[in-house]
Amino acid sequence: METSLPADKFYNPFQEAVRFLIESAEDGGVYGLGGSAQSFLIAAAVRGGPRTIVLVTPDGEAASKAAIDVRFYLGEEEVVRHPLQDQVI
Repeated sequence: METSLPADKFYNPFQEAVRFLIESAEDGGVYGLGGSAQSFLIAAAVRGGPRTIVLVTPDGEAASKAAIDVRFYLGEEEVVRHPLQDQVI
C-alpha cells in the first residue's frame, strides 16, 4: 500500500520562489537556475498573479532562447521581447 504525505508538510523552494516573484513588494530576483527551470518558474509566476515579470539576459541570443522557452509554457501571445536599444558604458 502506497502512502503519500501531504505536500504542505514540506518546504518547497520552487513554490517559495514563485510566491516571492508574485507577492514581493520589493524588486528582486531568483538566480542560479539551470535548464528549463528558469522558464518554468517565470511561467508559473505569470500564471500565479497579475504582476509583470521582467527577465534580463546578458545578450540578444540569450534573450531569444529564453523567450522561446517561456513561450513553450505560456504561449506566443504572453511573451514580449524588447531588444536592447541603448548601451550603458
